[in-house]
Amino acid sequence: MELPEHSSRYVTVLAEGEDALARADGHFRPAIEMWRAGGGPLPDRRTLDPARLGRLLDSVLLLKREGDDLIHRIAGGGFIASNGDFDPTSHGIGELSATRRVARVLAPVYFDVVQRPRPVLVDIVYADDGETLADAEMLMLPYGDGESGGGLSHVLSVYRFRE
Repeated sequence: MELPEHSSRYVTVLAEGEDALARADGHFRPAIEMWRAGGGPLPDRRTLDPARLGRLLDSVLLLKREGDDLIHRIAGGGFIASNGDFDPTSHGIGELSATRRVARVLAPVYFDVVQRPRPVLVDIVYADDGETLADAEMLMLPYGDGESGGGLSHVLSVYRFRE
């Protein structure tokens, strides 16, 4: 998804599904292995084990689906530091879209994953007044709730920030 030309905020979906997992392998391997170990295209949320993420834990967001929104439940310290010490925990994507420009740019991708659960690899380059505020790749991994019919319940987002 590319925003209008006058904007300096860009989000590009690099790959989806198995292609996203293949392209993201390497840096994101611990998260991919944990997701695959859950079995199927929408692993049960109970297979989420932060201890398996190792070095990636610092750069994760775990969002829980609540109604029509995704609420941040866990934010890694590295993610928080890379976002001007802003901690999104307990805030929804919908709420943050009104006040945080990066959230507004990413919201359509998150909600697309809710509608069509599959892994998505995203490139994020966001600049404001010539200052780069975000330069990262993000792997989004959907998880389901096996107890309530198997619909999407969580999205694990893992970031790789570029210097």
